[in-house]
Amino acid sequence: MLRTFFPNFHRGVATNNEREILQRKGITNRAQQDLLAWRRSTLWTAVGALCVSGAINLMTHSGEWNAGFLYSDFGHKLRIILPLLATLMAIVTTVIGGCAWTGLLRWRGVMLCGAAVYLSAPFLLSMFPASIMLKSDTQMANLDYALTIGASLLIPVYSLLAGLFRGARIVKEASPLTSSAGLVVVLLVPINLAAIGCFGLMTVHLTTGWGLQIACIGAVIAQLPYIIRASTVITPLARDEFDRQMIPVRWIRLLGILMMSVGIVWALIATSVEGRPLLGPADQHPWISSGNFLRIIAHLLANYLILLAVFCDFVDLAAVKSSRTIAPQTNVD
Repeated sequence: MLRTFFPNFHRGVATNNEREILQRKGITNRAQQDLLAWRRSTLWTAVGALCVSGAINLMTHSGEWNAGFLYSDFGHKLRIILPLLATLMAIVTTVIGGCAWTGLLRWRGVMLCGAAVYLSAPFLLSMFPASIMLKSDTQMANLDYALTIGASLLIPVYSLLAGLFRGARIVKEASPLTSSAGLVVVLLVPINLAAIGCFGLMTVHLTTGWGLQIACIGAVIAQLPYIIRASTVITPLARDEFDRQMIPVRWIRLLGILMMSVGIVWALIATSVEGRPLLGPADQHPWISSGNFLRIIAHLLANYLILLAVFCDFVDLAAVKSSRTIAPQTNVD
């Protein structure tokens, strides 16, 4: 039961009950069974994150409306209705995917539609001009609105990169004999490094303290081993050989993740921008209030988990069709 809500994101192992269910469906390959069981737990965790994210968004935007915030009536209605409808659709499609977790081919289109709608909601919202969304049409109000829109779009953009990278890596670890998943991992590393570099250079000039910089260095350290060991990641290998060659990669990645965690915590506690703390109580006028921080975390987690499951489906299917090493195609229909 705990696996349903706290999945092992590295290489989950299917329970005996899950294996029996999958065997009755004709899925006999153990790697495919583990992958589908992991996907099921990920989807149910995403449902919980979606519910939390939707509830926090609804309460936050409703509170802003009642307080007479800078948005117009139409802007407030749009900021409430559009994300709420997208979240509800994502919840429905994710629940369907979690209930029909043995039908990888049959339900991947439904999962893709739900993820696409949920992911595109911030982009659709950003297309409405400030003159319609805001009460005031001053230059300062428009600038503040543009910065708010830009910050809101960082979450889905980051989720796209992180979800695809993680999904491809999980498929490769589930079946080391595939090469397509490893190729996706290696191709995404330069893109991730470029994004990390841009963010790191920006934080050097805008913030005080070293928390965000250390987090960026840790992110680079966690990514680099996949370029250094690119031949291992791409080449089809037997399970024992793949695990042996990936030991240093996993240790270096763990070091990078620890540095990221320390840096992020340090940044949230000690970093200030233009004399204002990054995170803190309301009387200190922080850039991110406690309520907004919780909303960002829930929204980021929901985006990441949904896209992780969707990308894992498509990378897995590409591996199945290219090598037939994870499971025959008929087994996952």
